[in-house]
Amino acid sequence: MTSRFSLPLGASKSIARKYPMSRTSLRKNSTPSIAVAGAGFTLVEIVISLGIVSFAIVALVGLLAVSMGSSRDSAEDTAIATMARQVTAEIRSEKFNNLSMSKDYYFDGDARFLTNDIGNADTQTKARAVYLCKMTLTADTKFSTNVVNLYNAKLVFSSALKANGPAVSTISTAIARYE
Repeated sequence: MTSRFSLPLGASKSIARKYPMSRTSLRKNSTPSIAVAGAGFTLVEIVISLGIVSFAIVALVGLLAVSMGSSRDSAEDTAIATMARQVTAEIRSEKFNNLSMSKDYYFDGDARFLTNDIGNADTQTKARAVYLCKMTLTADTKFSTNVVNLYNAKLVFSSALKANGPAVSTISTAIARYE
């Protein structure tokens, strides 16, 4: 009877002695060798690796909380910049001689103006407001003492969204006479 396991062409018999392949090593019910039995992980190795992985997950969850807070602050900064641009455009659209020296502007959570038909905020509008902008103008008389050609506008934004009290941001800009 010839063996199913023959050597490839050109293989020497010393290779066959060095790597024997018998029929007993290929049986299903044969006892595994020592090398095969020690190939798995021990319970201690698995517990240690789970501890390392869980430590990494806890660190990532901590970073997620910091990231969410930073994202919220960034969204609020963007909203304040948008509102400042709107208030500045509103001030610059009025005639220079008709500017009021102080005015309050109310905004919703999406940084949109909240005013009634005549441009003022009523009590219902104030109750819906999320952001408040207090605008004050001061005359800049450095260049001219007789006629005011430049106002410094100070925009103070406050938000009722913060849990630890209202957040306050201040933006300053200049309003010049172009007439």
